Amino acid sequence: MCLDPFEEHYDIAVIGGGLCGVAASLRAAMDGKRIILIEGRSALGWEVTWAYELTFDMSQLGVLPGGAEFAIVKQFEQRMESVGGLHNGRIDAPATEILLDRWLDEAGVDVLLFSFPEGLFVDGEDCKIALATSVGFKCGKGLIRAKVFVDATEDGLLWRQAGASFRGLEGRSGKQVIAFNHAAGELTQPFQLSCPNDLGVCEIIIQPSLWHGEAFVEFTLSEFSIAACRIKVADVVEYVRKSVDALSNALVTHTGHEPMPVDVPVCTSQRMDEHLHPHTLNLVGAGLWACEEGLGVKLNGVVGRLAWGEIAGAYASQLVDELSRSSHSEKLYGDLSGARACFKPHHEDADIAVIGGGTAGAIAAIAAAMEGANAKLLEWGTLLGGMGTAGAIHTYYYGVKGGLQDEIDERVDSLSKLFAGGGSFVGFHPEAKKVVLTKMAFESGVDLKFLTLAVGALAQQAGDVKRLKAIEAVGVDGSFTLRAHSFIDCTGDGDVAALCGAEFILGRDSDGLLHAYSQPAGILDSGGRLSFINIDAGYVDPTDLMDMTRARRQGIRHYWRERFTEGNRLLYIAPLMGIRQGRHIIGDYQLTLIDEIVGRKFDDVVSYTWAHYDNHSFDYENESDEAIFWTWVLGQWGKRIGCEVPYRCMLPKGIDGLLVACRAISLTVDAHHEFRMLRDMQRLGEVAAVASVLALKRGLTVRSIDIPELQNQLRQRGLLGDGEVIPNPLSLRLPDKVRCSPETALKELPQDALEECERALYSENPEEAVWVLAHDGEGARGILQRALQSDSPKLRFYAAAALAMLGFDDGADELIACVSERRGKLHEGMKAAPVWIAAITMLGRLRCKAAVPVLIEVLKDASAPLDALIASVRALGKIGDESACDELLKLLKRSDLPTQRQMQVSVGTIEPVVEDARWQIELATAEALAKLGKPVPESAKRHIDDERAYVRRYARRILELSSKVA
Repeated sequence: MCLDPFEEHYDIAVIGGGLCGVAASLRAAMDGKRIILIEGRSALGWEVTWAYELTFDMSQLGVLPGGAEFAIVKQFEQRMESVGGLHNGRIDAPATEILLDRWLDEAGVDVLLFSFPEGLFVDGEDCKIALATSVGFKCGKGLIRAKVFVDATEDGLLWRQAGASFRGLEGRSGKQVIAFNHAAGELTQPFQLSCPNDLGVCEIIIQPSLWHGEAFVEFTLSEFSIAACRIKVADVVEYVRKSVDALSNALVTHTGHEPMPVDVPVCTSQRMDEHLHPHTLNLVGAGLWACEEGLGVKLNGVVGRLAWGEIAGAYASQLVDELSRSSHSEKLYGDLSGARACFKPHHEDADIAVIGGGTAGAIAAIAAAMEGANAKLLEWGTLLGGMGTAGAIHTYYYGVKGGLQDEIDERVDSLSKLFAGGGSFVGFHPEAKKVVLTKMAFESGVDLKFLTLAVGALAQQAGDVKRLKAIEAVGVDGSFTLRAHSFIDCTGDGDVAALCGAEFILGRDSDGLLHAYSQPAGILDSGGRLSFINIDAGYVDPTDLMDMTRARRQGIRHYWRERFTEGNRLLYIAPLMGIRQGRHIIGDYQLTLIDEIVGRKFDDVVSYTWAHYDNHSFDYENESDEAIFWTWVLGQWGKRIGCEVPYRCMLPKGIDGLLVACRAISLTVDAHHEFRMLRDMQRLGEVAAVASVLALKRGLTVRSIDIPELQNQLRQRGLLGDGEVIPNPLSLRLPDKVRCSPETALKELPQDALEECERALYSENPEEAVWVLAHDGEGARGILQRALQSDSPKLRFYAAAALAMLGFDDGADELIACVSERRGKLHEGMKAAPVWIAAITMLGRLRCKAAVPVLIEVLKDASAPLDALIASVRALGKIGDESACDELLKLLKRSDLPTQRQMQVSVGTIEPVVEDARWQIELATAEALAKLGKPVPESAKRHIDDERAYVRRYARRILELSSKVA
């Protein structure tokens, strides 16, 4: 895998990862060419994997000139049959997605997902040479260099930008697919339904599946529009149920993520060769639009597209050889100083621009448009709703109801009855929510732009802050600049805020690792219900394009089977990865875990959050001391906590004209783990919309609006309550000011509160009191010292750990005893840890030199688990005793280190993913040695070229530390 394709010079850059682009890449790779394949979606072969064009008809080869071998087409057929993904001329979409990815990997093709072409940079006038293509992605733009560029985009974007003329781009029709399961009887042959005029569709065909009890309904709409096709799904389902007995009670399980184009545009420019651009000598056409008129429509299927792409790939490979021998070869490798862009961004305007149409963004745009604003919504994918729809997690997990989401849920519940038929589903029906959100966006007048993302920001200094005026965007239709009065960042990762220069944090302090990501998939569970698999697939840095690509490819490969069967097949692979954490923008206020634990109240409250500390990590030795204390020491992982959410968290520090309304809201890493639920994100979207509309109507910025007026409007919408919406998570009777200013009030508890805490220490559930005392100070010390004398090992450990949190070493001997005696677990549950490992972390917090011998014994212990080793390494690094260096060096040389870490399975009966965590222990040890003045930079250098961005980032940090020590 290439770590930085923007530093490479390829033989061929293929732009467009549909079937034509995939086949062109594979064919050119057969000739030994260095290829990069660029695709904006998260999946390759989108016609199959996203649009569900599933008919595999080899007769399409008959319309092409004879003599061609079509090795790629034949290999595809053989590979799909061998894994059980092709039968009776029908193929399986999930199997295709994984197979194509593995095949490209085998062929050595570099793949860049989540990337849209902006356009070419060329040299020359009449006879141009393409030198690079600009690619836009969620964190900016970059240039890809190559000798030959292959345009495999659906509408010939690069060809048109370079001067080729086209016909048939407008007025095309699209085919949308709906999958039914639990059909009555077996459908073996396709058949057509008659379409009444009032249904508004051109054609309906019922197609068989290679799986038992499944059928696909394909309907054609005269308007090629993602939104229009999505809205029409409900009408077609209702009509099909009435018209086809076999489907009258069947369960709708999934639909195409986007429509399949039925009509094919044509390049009308005169060409020497149909594959070569008329004015650019190294630009090859691989789309069906490059065919002679009439041929493209005949090839518009899986086999035809693969075959046409294969021909284009062979042509591109030959062209590379010819250009390498020509007088142009030197120019192809020249610098870009004389190159010019053959594209020009256009300009668009809106009152309110929402970037990201996911969990929060869809509601933000709908709410803004409902209030009369000209709202424009930019969404990377093709579905609204984020993780609840495109991410396949169609169920709510805690969070707080209220506002527009309640109306949406009611409409989803009503429509779900139609989609369920006689079947059932887990949570809410995802297809119903897709339809409802799209229909509400259409009804309210939202200007939807799918397959589009922000790549730049234009801000002007305005006093003490920068005012965001416009963003740069790129998508399947090229690039444009969008100006607006206010912008709402619903990207999930604070992309727009970061592009503006906002401060942010990324990952936990210890090693920079972010929360595990998931790769969900849709299934029929053992009871036949529509359900999903939700597995933690690994870790990812969502601010790194190549790491995003790597993570997606790694995620889908966890579902690979040597043979797909009725028992292990998937309905679909979610197009959206479950990225739980990215940037946390630094705003005017940062919400904390302490705020959530005490149920904090704010004067500028605009929303609420309510869940538990849902951190999927198992390696809490790498988390913060606060997280370790809450989870490993006190066993409070599952305790319900939450608080009010202040408006200040949505305001990026030093920036105006922008609100952050997603998981990137201003909070700490620890606070994030509780504040990331679907309902809470949906609330944020509506709050941002109301604030932006208020600013628009008052002629103000989002920073200068009147907060009481905003709160009044939020109350009217059901987003704020007059009473206490969030209950106090703590049952102890504490002063009211604890919930208003815990950072000071907890340290100044009155005597009566301290006495209540002491009484609670000796109750059956002392954990709350221990936590409060651990945040008090000198007033709690005596209480905890007395608890150290208890006959209860549990209470002694609690007291020693709480004292350590306060910085007092009174309980150090007790903690050392816990380690030396290897005391076991106090709590049950998947996040519980043995007392002795938690005690190690507290000794590290104390920087307790007396603990060094017992920690060294842990390093020598061949049976010590990975968490204990890393915890000891980190503790020794904090303590700073050089006597530990020899054992740390020996640890690095051990060949028997336990490095396998099992990840979480949240939903589904599937084997958990196992990660190799060798990098964690090796880099943590290298960091500890550097802190002790004995750097071993070679240990960090071993990981500097790791394919995982977060590993490389941690390795670079240790190298910097080592160089300072040296």
